[in-house]
Amino acid sequence: MVDYNVIGDSVAGASANMNSDDDLYIEGNLEVDGNIYDASGNVVAGYWAVTGSNLYPTTLTNKVGIGTATPLSRLSVVNNPPGGSLTGKAAFLVDQWEAEDILTASASGVTKMTLANDGTLKLFNASSSITNTSGDITIDAASNTISFA
Repeated sequence: MVDYNVIGDSVAGASANMNSDDDLYIEGNLEVDGNIYDASGNVVAGYWAVTGSNLYPTTLTNKVGIGTATPLSRLSVVNNPPGGSLTGKAAFLVDQWEAEDILTASASGVTKMTLANDGTLKLFNASSSITNTSGDITIDAASNTISFA
């Protein structure tokens, strides 16, 4: 004897189809042997995995978009909601409560920039200049000067 009802096409005694345009309500657990699809045919289950306290995409090359359906990189945060705005709100907020750095940026595991907990910005670079589109800001640690070109 089966201790739950079965709807399917390969189980003896199961109904092959359901004729209803209403929602399906399930009280308790739902066990699915296979994928769940949305109206467009996209799989809606199985995109995320949880191991201990870690949540991550099951396909590590997937992009994650917050505020966008078209992320440009591994993690894209966009503060431009359609039909409204979040005026005065940061697109990305980090609130560090521990005595650790707020942000560290690295390339291939080598630290390039750190924003320390006290607000100090540290740049780790082979050259001592920062370039922007309107000119150069040069920081010369040897002479303790900052120059603008």
